[in-house]
Amino acid sequence: MKHVTTLILSAALLTGLQLATPNDVQAQRYVVPVESGYAGWTPLYYDGYLVYFDTAGRPYYYPGGRATYVPRHWNQYTTAVSRFRTHGRFYNRWYQRYGHQQYRVRVIVPTPPPPPPQPVVVEPVYEEPIAIEDEYSGWTPEYYDGYLVYFDDNGTPYYYTNGSTVYVPRTWDGYTRVVTRYRSHGANYRNWHKRYNQPRYRVRVRHSRPAPSRPAVVRPTPSRPVHSPMGHDRRHDRRDDRRDRRGR
Repeated sequence: MKHVTTLILSAALLTGLQLATPNDVQAQRYVVPVESGYAGWTPLYYDGYLVYFDTAGRPYYYPGGRATYVPRHWNQYTTAVSRFRTHGRFYNRWYQRYGHQQYRVRVIVPTPPPPPPQPVVVEPVYEEPIAIEDEYSGWTPEYYDGYLVYFDDNGTPYYYTNGSTVYVPRTWDGYTRVVTRYRSHGANYRNWHKRYNQPRYRVRVRHSRPAPSRPAVVRPTPSRPVHSPMGHDRRHDRRDDRRDRRGR
């Protein structure tokens, strides 16, 4: 490993790089264009560091400016060793040209995670009324909670909300009535459904739309007429006159 130590000193002189401590390694990682393939050898990296081989074919790298052997539990350890044994002459040519770049690594300081996505604002859905939901062929449309009611092949009522089929709950007070009506007039319903099955996502009433606020109108209370005391006195005067006439 004597030749390795010589390369470390020459690298510090040629590139002006200071030997880094393990805590400073992350901040000194940057990309250099010279770490490319040459003479049939493509560089290997361990944890972002360039991988080199000693005379025995063991891989090592330079974390913090010190030559350190790559641990055997590296998932590419066997591949790297076999590759060096097969293409060692290519590696030697590459090393003669790029060996002084041993302090430089391929990766950059990890980028911060992206900001969290903005919350999705769901606007209220306004369901407009339509005019084609009329009686046709003897069938008058049924509604559940403002939605058009349809029937499947078994006569079970359902409706559409937000584009999905939802069966009418049996607790609905009109459930028995609509089922009985379908059993009696199913032919009329089917004729109606052939004509009006397209607007099934529309409803008769508006949902989720707040009612407009209207100012309260205060109507004045009519006052009762008050009898004047003069009128009361006149009635008594007339009674007194009649009594006087009778006395005469």
